[in-house]
Amino acid sequence: MKVIRSLQGFQVLRYAALLLTGVLLAKSPLDTDSIGLYEALLLVSGFTGFFWTGGLLNALVPLYRSKSRETAADLNDSNSYAIANNASATASVNTRHAEQNGLLGEAFRTALLVNTGLVALLALFPGVWTGLLGLDHHSPQLWGIFCVFVFFNNPAYLAEYVYLVRDQSRELLYYGVAVFVIQLVAVGLPPLLGYGLEISLVGMALGALLRWLWLLHLLGPAWRMRSEEKARSALRRTAIPLAGSLLLGGTAMYLDGFIVAGALGQEALAVFRYGARELPLVLLLANAFSTAASAEVADDLTASLRMIRERSLAMLKRFVLISVALLLSSHWWFPKVFRPEFASSHTVFNIYLLLLIPRLLFPQTVLTGLGKTKVMFWISGFELGLNAGLSLLLVAPFGMKGVAWATVIAHLADKLLLMAYNHRALNIRPSAYVNGPAFVGYSLILALAYAVSLQIS
Repeated sequence: MKVIRSLQGFQVLRYAALLLTGVLLAKSPLDTDSIGLYEALLLVSGFTGFFWTGGLLNALVPLYRSKSRETAADLNDSNSYAIANNASATASVNTRHAEQNGLLGEAFRTALLVNTGLVALLALFPGVWTGLLGLDHHSPQLWGIFCVFVFFNNPAYLAEYVYLVRDQSRELLYYGVAVFVIQLVAVGLPPLLGYGLEISLVGMALGALLRWLWLLHLLGPAWRMRSEEKARSALRRTAIPLAGSLLLGGTAMYLDGFIVAGALGQEALAVFRYGARELPLVLLLANAFSTAASAEVADDLTASLRMIRERSLAMLKRFVLISVALLLSSHWWFPKVFRPEFASSHTVFNIYLLLLIPRLLFPQTVLTGLGKTKVMFWISGFELGLNAGLSLLLVAPFGMKGVAWATVIAHLADKLLLMAYNHRALNIRPSAYVNGPAFVGYSLILALAYAVSLQIS
C-alpha cells in the first residue's frame, strides 16, 4: 500500500499546483476576462481527455497486477525447484514480464492514437469549441499553442501509472514534485512578472512536452511491444465501458461550465470555476484508493469489501471536520485567498463540499474489480441526464448555486443506484462495504454545518 500512498501524494501535488496557479493568476495583473479564458481552455482540455485516459488507465492497473501475481507464482515455482533447474518456470516468468511490458505498450499506443484524433478535431473545428465558450476573438493567436499542449498532455498521464504498477513509490513522489515545480514556474509565474496569458500557455505546452518525453524514457523498449490478443481483448472489454461511464458521468462537470458560460457569461464562468472545487484531498485520495482497491476486489472479494468499509470510514472521519471548518469560514478566506471579484465563489464551493459523502462511497470500485463495467455506463448516462436537466432547470432561479446543487444530487443518485445494483444483481449488500449508520450521522453533521454557513455568510 506504500505505492498507493505515493500515488495519492502525487495527485495532491498536481492538484495543489493547479490550485496555486489559480491563486497566482488571481493575484497577477491579468484581468478577469483573461483568467476566464485560462479556465475555459482548461475546461476544454479536461473534456478531451478525462474519460478515455481514466478508462484506459483504470483498466490497465488490475490487468497489469494480475500478471504480477502470475509472475510471483512462477518465481515461487522456480525457487522451489531450483535444484531441478526448472527452465519452464523461468521461461514463464520472462513471458509474464513481456506481457506486462506489452500491456504498457498497448496503453501508450492507444493513448497516442485516440489523442491524435481528438487534437485533429480541436485543430480542424476550433469554432465549435470556442463558440460554446464565447472565445472566438481569442482563438486565432492562442488555439494552436493550446492544441500542442493537449497533444502531449493527455498521453503523459500514463507516466504516474507506470510508477504505480512497477511499485516505484519514491520515484513517483519525486516525479510529483517535478510536475509541481514546472507547473508553478511555467504557468503561474509569467503573469506575476508582467507577461500575458500567451506566455503561460506556452509554458503549459512545454511542461506537457517534458512529461511526454519522460514517459518515453520510463517505457523504454516497452512502448513498441505488443501484448497477447487475450490481454488486449480484456483491456478493451474493461476500458471501453469504463471510459463511457466516465464520459457520461464526468461530462456533467464540463457541461456545467458550458451552461454557466452560456446562461451567465464568461466572467461568471470564472467565478463559478473558482468555486466549483471539491475538497481536493477527498477527490484525489478517493480516486487513488478506488483504483488500487479494484485490483484487490478481483483477488479476494470478502477481504477487500471489509477493507473498503474500514478505509472509507477512516477517510470520512478525517475529512468531515475539515469540511465543516471550511463551510463555516469560506465566506471570510475566499476573497482573501483570491481577489474580491471571486468572493461569491464561496457559495458554490460550500455546495461542492457536500460531495464528500457520495465521493467516499465505493460501489463502482466493486464493479470495476469484478469486471462489471457495463452497468456503470448506463447508470452514468442517467446521472448525466439528471445533472443536465436539473442544471438547466435551476440555473435561472438560483444561478450558479442551482448548477452546483444539480451536481450534488446527480452524483448521489449515481452512487445509490450502483449500490442497489450490487445488492440486487451481485448479492453484495451495501453494509458489506459501507458503514451505514456512520455515514448517515456524518451526513447530518455536514448538512447542519451547511445550514449554519448560509446564516453567517
